[in-house]
Amino acid sequence: MTSILAAPGSGPKKAFRIPEDFAPSPGSLRWAAQHGYDALDLDYQTERFVNYFLGHNAAWTNWQRAWMNWVLRAAHDNPKVLNARVSTRSGPILTRAEEEEIARGYA
Repeated sequence: MTSILAAPGSGPKKAFRIPEDFAPSPGSLRWAAQHGYDALDLDYQTERFVNYFLGHNAAWTNWQRAWMNWVLRAAHDNPKVLNARVSTRSGPILTRAEEEEIARGYA
């Protein structure tokens, strides 16, 4: 089953394990800043994210989106960050190149 958002004929993406040197892309970091997550220690969260998924031997099709979900969950669990969060409508939108970079799912 293909996603509604997938290009016609693109088929399902192959899942792969997280690279040990995974880093959020510039577009993913900008997304975090736009959503007010600069109060969250993103370096710490990224290290936890990589260690968790290396330890669980997990495979995903898009590690950038998985990281974004990790950040959302971390912020939800931290009331200080939630209170500092800005509206997503007040910030600039990601560039097309950044959106494509995130959609590729790796960096």
